[in-house]
Amino acid sequence: MLLYPTLLSIVTDFSFRPVTGYPTFLRRVIAILVASTIITGTILFVIWIVILPRIPEFQVDSLNVSNLNLSNSLITANWDLRFTARNPNKKLTLYYDEIAAAIFYDSLSIADTTVPPFFMDRVNETTQEVSFVASGAYVEKWAFEGMAKERAEKASVRFNVRMVARVSFKAGAWRLELR
Repeated sequence: MLLYPTLLSIVTDFSFRPVTGYPTFLRRVIAILVASTIITGTILFVIWIVILPRIPEFQVDSLNVSNLNLSNSLITANWDLRFTARNPNKKLTLYYDEIAAAIFYDSLSIADTTVPPFFMDRVNETTQEVSFVASGAYVEKWAFEGMAKERAEKASVRFNVRMVARVSFKAGAWRLELR
């Protein structure tokens, strides 16, 4: 009678593993995903370096207010805005498809409008004119009092202009849309 297991039975017990292709397949899929991500990232980085995109520049040339009337928390006014947009990019053309513009007093929106779409070629400058109208628009008490106080003290009122645009960048045959 043998009390100790034989060498043959020990080797047989430890060498038994079920063979499946699942772990190998999963490793290959993960490796392909990692490799394709690295390759795509490298290609995009090289394209970015070659094109070297720069953000367009905007400048308000003038903002004139006419027919400004403040009474009983209501405002009536016409604003004429003239701004210049510059495209500093040497390899990108810009398409401004949708542009929303608004006149603010501090954080309160008073009037808004849309700017007609326009195109800017490489290293180009464009001047646009936009008109805003507020006709009997309600203004919150704090803003109404602030505008009345500024107008009485300085004979002027400070307004802010905010523009949000949908811009498409085009370099050769590629076109990228950003908002």
